[in-house]
Amino acid sequence: MIGPHVFCYAGTHNYGSSDLNAVPFDDRYIDAPVIIEENVWIAGNVSIAPGTHIGKGAVIGMGCTVAGEIPPYAVVVGDKAHVIKYRDAQRYEELAGKGRVYGDVFAGKGFTFVKKTDLR
Repeated sequence: MIGPHVFCYAGTHNYGSSDLNAVPFDDRYIDAPVIIEENVWIAGNVSIAPGTHIGKGAVIGMGCTVAGEIPPYAVVVGDKAHVIKYRDAQRYEELAGKGRVYGDVFAGKGFTFVKKTDLR
């Protein structure tokens, strides 16, 4: 059961690998499938992040941002926005200082789809 205005993203931009080649992200798009098991109820206005796994029988409350592992039969509510890690500031500043900004480097060229394990 899926309510209205649910956004489910199964991939993300490469923004944090050690071989990042532009900022804020480069031309590689990381495949990160979402798994939703059986009999899950997802209410309206929910955003599901790349790589999320929602266990069977779970209930996702209205307006949630869901990321990571949701155990079977869990009832989830609320906004999960919080710092989970930091980008490599040195690499970011190095690329920005060289003018390696996404729009200037890759505009109009599209993305290369990769698995997260293919990045350094």
